[in-house]
Amino acid sequence: MKKILILFLLTVILGASKMNVSTTLHIVNYAKYQYLNGDQKGDDYYIGKVIVTNNDIKFIPVKTYDNVGAGSFKRMIQNFTSSKTRLNIDEETESLDKKLSEFLSKGIRIQNKEGKYLIVKLGEENFIPALQSYLSESRGIVSSKVGEKYFQNGWAKTRENELENNREYYNFEYPFQKMSAKEYSQHFVQKFGIMK
Repeated sequence: MKKILILFLLTVILGASKMNVSTTLHIVNYAKYQYLNGDQKGDDYYIGKVIVTNNDIKFIPVKTYDNVGAGSFKRMIQNFTSSKTRLNIDEETESLDKKLSEFLSKGIRIQNKEGKYLIVKLGEENFIPALQSYLSESRGIVSSKVGEKYFQNGWAKTRENELENNREYYNFEYPFQKMSAKEYSQHFVQKFGIMK
């Protein structure tokens, strides 16, 4: 009887460890540089969420009526207006889908403490931190609470700097740690020589 109980417990424990745990990252496209509207910074936009499980990665764009160039009709209208937006949801989706598909099949290239490059695959311990680091460098990540609010309400354009104020910062080089805004800014300048 003890052997059966032990086997049952082992099966339950091993089964639980292989459960398909899900992580959601809310993605933002931040206005990094000055645009044609003079000294004012361009708007920040929430673009959707990346969902990562043990065996899949997918991007779900926000369904929005905000003026972000989602759909061919809006793009056509924008071509005839003076207030063109700087972001196109369709292009962002295509770009993210392509990159996430590459990560799914090939993994993410990271650098260890010794400066050696390694590949981490989906399901490995460092995959989520590596993905956070990549997204933090190429776009941005906002807190789950704010991201889910934007996703559910179909908002893309920031409301009173809410996206910037709730940004999560990650070191985009090894060891993939969360950072403060000040640390991230210093890190970005050190790496690229420009402010972000």
